[in-house]
Amino acid sequence: MVRYDVLLSMPPRDKPNAVKILDTSDGSVVWNVEGPEKTAEPSENDTLVLPPFLGYSPPGIVEADLMYANYGTKEDFQELENRGLSCTGNIVIMRYGKIFRGNKVQNAQECGAAGVLLYSDPADYSPEGMNNTFPKTWWLPGTGTQRGTIGMADGDPLTPVLPSIDGIYRISRNDTDTIPKIPAQVITYDDAVEFLKRLAGKEVPPEWVGGLGIIYTFGPGFVDANLKVKLEVNNQFVTKPTYNVIGTIIGKEEPDRMVLMGNHRDAWVFGAVDPSSGTAVMMEMSRGVGELLTKTDWRPRRSIVFCSWGAEEYSLIGSYEWVEENRNMLSDRAVMYLNLDTAVVGNYSLLAMATLL
Repeated sequence: MVRYDVLLSMPPRDKPNAVKILDTSDGSVVWNVEGPEKTAEPSENDTLVLPPFLGYSPPGIVEADLMYANYGTKEDFQELENRGLSCTGNIVIMRYGKIFRGNKVQNAQECGAAGVLLYSDPADYSPEGMNNTFPKTWWLPGTGTQRGTIGMADGDPLTPVLPSIDGIYRISRNDTDTIPKIPAQVITYDDAVEFLKRLAGKEVPPEWVGGLGIIYTFGPGFVDANLKVKLEVNNQFVTKPTYNVIGTIIGKEEPDRMVLMGNHRDAWVFGAVDPSSGTAVMMEMSRGVGELLTKTDWRPRRSIVFCSWGAEEYSLIGSYEWVEENRNMLSDRAVMYLNLDTAVVGNYSLLAMATLL
């Protein structure tokens, strides 16, 4: 078992992140997003589940106008600029899809946004209709969110290129450009519609229209000019230990050549598919190989290395730190790596993809 002390971030259980529509004329709250999602079935009721958040979003409180930026690609922000619409000082709401969520936040930050909201639009995540979702199908319900990291580097952001072990130099969090500088939060599409349907401004082009059944407009600001969005992110940056579990079977003929297979253990919520389907496959493979070793005289030609990674969801941290610590050995001895993450999903046949080492 290998330990690394790495930078993570999450909100405290007693102070979840919140997004509100405020009426500045009297201080009343028109809409409030705070705390855990509504559950779609009883099995989801678990007090250990943290309320929605985005890993590595900095804490902060922003009160500003809202504007819509489609998927948040560079082309989308260029479209806003071409129309004379500025993100500066505004909170930008974007839908998941097309590019990595971290790039969305980075693009908004570069355009001067003060904060970010992300949501999963039903056009992309509930294509059979908002009434035909989990638990009836596998499509995302209006009460669901996508958690995830918005960090822009793989591995521990404070030890680039180096493993996060005792004695290694760590840069300051303020000195890294891989962690966003503006607060960001994820919301459900049941909540997103309450923000988007109130937006002022001109209608968006057809390719920007989602599946919420409303008229999508750019903003900035709401039709009622007294309304503002208040974004409150309470994430705390913490250094915590994460562990990799490594098991090796020495090869018979080429013991110095390594065939590696691995999967991570962590999940944003329950992790039935990601990562537990892969963990189940790897555990059964290791059990079967173990029986061969104990009940027969079989031994693999090359060494087999089983790897159970920690803190993958935050930016591949467990595997990345291990590779940084063992890069010389791996460059000389590794033959291949089989990634078992999300090993089983849906009812598809075998799908395999490869990258040359």
